[in-house]
Amino acid sequence: MLALTLAALIWVSPAEQTLGPFVHRPGDPHAIAASRNAMLLAWSEIDLTTSRSQIHMVLLDHDARGIAPIRVVPLHGIVDAQQPEVTSDGTSFQVTYLEGS
Repeated sequence: MLALTLAALIWVSPAEQTLGPFVHRPGDPHAIAASRNAMLLAWSEIDLTTSRSQIHMVLLDHDARGIAPIRVVPLHGIVDAQQPEVTSDGTSFQVTYLEGS
């Protein structure tokens, strides 16, 4: 499932390949889940050019080091994406989040 999800995501520029600092809405938590081989961290980050929140994700090893580029879930229309949740069945990940305007 992760391969299908990641294929539809937007690549983030090399300049943004860092885990901080970032702007988010107060009370909007990050989410993390572990599989046998990795962890997936997801968070909602405000795009300062549009003032819209988007979900960012990064695959981490079990030492919490990034092992893949940060990915951004594309927005569909004029909405905010926030409050991500991540689950794992041990081999793949599922990310869910709320959309609203």
